[in-house]
Amino acid sequence: MKIKQICASGASAAACAVFFSSPLAAQTLDTQVVIASRIAEPLAEVLPAVSVITRNEIQQQNFDDIFSVLQGIPGIELSRMGGPGSPISIYARGASSSQTLVLVDGIPFSAQGTIGALSPLETIPLQLIERIEILRGNASAVYGPGAVGGVIQIFTEKGGSASGAHAAMTAGSKGTQQLAVGWSGKADDTNMQFSIGQNSSRGIEALSHLKYPAVNPGLNGYRNDFVNGSLTHAFSAATKLRLHYMGSLLSSEFDNNYAASPADQWKNRSKTEVLGLQLEQRMSKHWHSNFQMSQSINDQSTLTNNQLNASYGSFVTKHQTLRWGNEYELTARDILSFGYTSTRSRLDASHTGYLADWSEIPVSLNPAMGTQRVHGGLNATRDRWNFQASLGHEMLPHNIHGNTYLLGAGYQLGGGYKGTLTRSNALQAPTVGQLYDVSFGGSQTLKPEKSQSTEIGLQYSSPRQQWRMVAFHVDYTDLIAVGNTKVADPFWALQNIMQLENVNKAKNSGIETSYRQSFGRFNFGFTFTHQTPVNVNSNVAIMNKSRNFGALNADYALDAKSNVTAKLFATSKRKTFDPDSNKVDTAGYAVLNLGYKRALDRSWTATATVNNALDRTYFHVAGYNNFPRTYMLGLRYQGQ
Repeated sequence: MKIKQICASGASAAACAVFFSSPLAAQTLDTQVVIASRIAEPLAEVLPAVSVITRNEIQQQNFDDIFSVLQGIPGIELSRMGGPGSPISIYARGASSSQTLVLVDGIPFSAQGTIGALSPLETIPLQLIERIEILRGNASAVYGPGAVGGVIQIFTEKGGSASGAHAAMTAGSKGTQQLAVGWSGKADDTNMQFSIGQNSSRGIEALSHLKYPAVNPGLNGYRNDFVNGSLTHAFSAATKLRLHYMGSLLSSEFDNNYAASPADQWKNRSKTEVLGLQLEQRMSKHWHSNFQMSQSINDQSTLTNNQLNASYGSFVTKHQTLRWGNEYELTARDILSFGYTSTRSRLDASHTGYLADWSEIPVSLNPAMGTQRVHGGLNATRDRWNFQASLGHEMLPHNIHGNTYLLGAGYQLGGGYKGTLTRSNALQAPTVGQLYDVSFGGSQTLKPEKSQSTEIGLQYSSPRQQWRMVAFHVDYTDLIAVGNTKVADPFWALQNIMQLENVNKAKNSGIETSYRQSFGRFNFGFTFTHQTPVNVNSNVAIMNKSRNFGALNADYALDAKSNVTAKLFATSKRKTFDPDSNKVDTAGYAVLNLGYKRALDRSWTATATVNNALDRTYFHVAGYNNFPRTYMLGLRYQGQ
């Protein structure tokens, strides 16, 4: 029986109101998600492991950036070398940081350099996010090459839910300031929304200049300017057109332990633009079609003393995607999906290559590649059973073809319990740089990276309690790494440049647990992940990944207008590279964040946050500092 039905059938109205207003309870099993199969379905019927974070949860818990929002999600580890604004690395179920597909409104924006398909998650401002859906495990059959570790789907605000002006202002320790203003409204059959803002901080010293004399002794701050807008017009009840744009420019200072002089100031400059045009059409009573054209630009460069550093260079990636997706209702509970996707990716790179005598030579290239895919799937329900079958055929560069699948089944055991089983595979296509940038070992003989995954789950739901436990095993093969053969290009072979090859294997087994419980005004939840990621060839632990991590979340409604929240994140030790590039054991840590929110009236809300409330010294990556205890005060306005 669904939770809303239970509340309607006689549970205490006050208790149900508290339950549904709680940020911890906002993600009930009735929550509609699309990430598992690109078909809207209740979370209770989703077979792969999925988490959802709503805008209400983000505002209720006073998160300050996307890093703090995602930290503690089962199976997902994050790290960065410094405070907010620093590049974020994502590790999903033992996969590398380049093996998790990140989408903004369904659009990929990953870089295409030789280090892999990294998505600059740090450039996505929290103020623009409507919701986040996270799928752990293989999802290539649904999303195509790239979803090896999983998918993080970010939905930006669309307007229409509330009309009028809105604004949010936050200020606090370390010169941190956050400001966003916007407007949304509706005219006849057209919804519009627009937002603009800026986030900044003086930051901290990422590396101690006393321990590492080559680094600049100054603070490492950041500034992020952003804009977002959308226009949605309903031509009829069956046809809707949406145009949307998001642009974000992030400049973040960092410490370079290999700098020539401690007087040098270093910055990462990252610009993300996402533009999409989407046509949704109800072709018939049972057939719904979605046509999308999109373009994303990922522009990354390194500056020294505000000038482009030629050694580190500039890398601009452009993705142009055409996607046609369809849903056909065979019955009220059986939905067939099918479609086609074509993506063209281009890399414009300018950097320095190194010769055998360590002298430098300019390198400039602008190669492109295209990928295509066809896919189909079926979501079906039979009595207590529900099934998902997703199949994809991938057409990759150099006439490489691959088939992907996700097969799953769920069974209602009764009494609120349900068991699930899924089996899937995934492909990770080489990036443009890995194929064509010979100066960094690029090779056109590279094959896709591959993975196979199995997961078994058990979940339980009642009006005040939900939990889910998932056991998983993943095998990664043909992982791209530097091999023992020189590149084919004669010039770069003379410089002793070694070719990238499909040489590595890895595996990971583990258990993910999530739990939520409501006790009147008090709501409590926790997540916990235990895993054993290892490199198969050497049987040693994979870098940057801990065996145990999780989070405790709690909130308490003081009255009808105010509540307090707490989040404790903890992780065990792991191996990371220190600033001198040595592999070292990095200690585990626990960090406590506290928040308070009060509705001043129907339009205004005040917030207060204490991050790292116990003032712990801790490291994501060995040697790189994080913020000490900080205080933040905020004020939000939402026009009625």
